[in-house]
Amino acid sequence: MSICAGRFYLLAAGDVVISVDVGNSTLFCADGKNGQGRIVYYLDASVPTYYEHSAISKAGTYAISSDTAYTWKEVTPGEHPCISFGE
Repeated sequence: MSICAGRFYLLAAGDVVISVDVGNSTLFCADGKNGQGRIVYYLDASVPTYYEHSAISKAGTYAISSDTAYTWKEVTPGEHPCISFGE
């Protein structure tokens, strides 16, 4: 199942793909050496918004990627918030 980020979804158990459209932006490799941005994907977490701090939530609730899609493995059934945040 592929879903768009930024909404709540009622999900069946299994793997879930969250995808985003970055438009004309360029994403860089995880090493941060190329391009202009990256995506932080969140599942079952709110985006931390503390001034001058990284937007990192509790371990296991986020993934940082230079890809426009991320697969959450073995998601439990139920309602889940799915959020993405560009840095």
